[in-house]
Amino acid sequence: MSRAARAAGALGAALLAAGCVTGGGGGAPPARSAGERLYRSHCAACHRLRDPGEQTQARWAWAVERFGPRAHLAPEERAQVLAWLQARASDAGR
Repeated sequence: MSRAARAAGALGAALLAAGCVTGGGGGAPPARSAGERLYRSHCAACHRLRDPGEQTQARWAWAVERFGPRAHLAPEERAQVLAWLQARASDAGR
């Protein structure tokens, strides 16, 4: 067996094992946070959903402040959405 074939087999086995450990083999989908559920349900009503990593924390703060009322999000809901987005922003963890 060639070196490339062994490497491909090892990679495939690792991906299968990761799927089993993380629940990738079926079953219930992972639970979504309130912030994510609100983001998906309210923001998608007007436009495509953006990957949170596409924007910085400051840009998400601006967007939620500007568009949260238009999306009919109460202040506490806007805070939940913003926390979820900022935790996944391009500059999160810096």
